[in-house]
Amino acid sequence: MPHQEDFNEAIQGFTRIATPGYRGQRLLAIDGGIEFVDSRRSRGVQSADMCVYILRRHREETGASQSARKATRRLVKSLGNAAVHQRKWLP
Repeated sequence: MPHQEDFNEAIQGFTRIATPGYRGQRLLAIDGGIEFVDSRRSRGVQSADMCVYILRRHREETGASQSARKATRRLVKSLGNAAVHQRKWLP
């Protein structure tokens, strides 16, 4: 990925100092560098991307038709206990 080193450097800074913003936080649960990969080359990453997309769509959809909301609820239900915690980080 073209900016992988930039992203890792920023994340390492967030673990040492804090995230930017009004209420900065240190990212203490990150250990080591993150490897950014193209999801087209990894089924595991691709499935994680899809799960996150479905969950985000379910939580943030506004103005969707009733049938679209119903389909999204069905997809979220099919994830079962795979998503134990959901939280969107807003720096």
